[in-house]
Amino acid sequence: MLRKSLSSLALVGALTGMLSSAAFAIDPADAKPRHARHGIDRAMLRNATPGEREVLRDLRRIEILYLREGLAKELPAVYQDVRAKTRNATVLAVANARLRRLQAPKPGAAETIAKVRQKLDGDLAQLP
Repeated sequence: MLRKSLSSLALVGALTGMLSSAAFAIDPADAKPRHARHGIDRAMLRNATPGEREVLRDLRRIEILYLREGLAKELPAVYQDVRAKTRNATVLAVANARLRRLQAPKPGAAETIAKVRQKLDGDLAQLP
């Protein structure tokens, strides 16, 4: 009896796993680049010249330093300065993407807290 229930449980688990993996399968044509950083994907990095890669590394280092020091509000000025100093297509694409991301409206802290609290209440209600 125990052996039958264990084998049945294993079969149900295997079927559930197969169905859930099929439900979450992504068509490769619809997939986004996996390693996009700062508005650039791997193809753009592969095609970048060594000089462009060095500029992109410098921008990343600067951004990390600004974020560590709490100067995130000053980052758009950095990217605007880069845009003014270059006409390089790769560097401009990265600077424009970063500016769009940095200037995108972000939800306020109160709104975010309210959403998380609402989720917490729902999760607590589901506990036995």
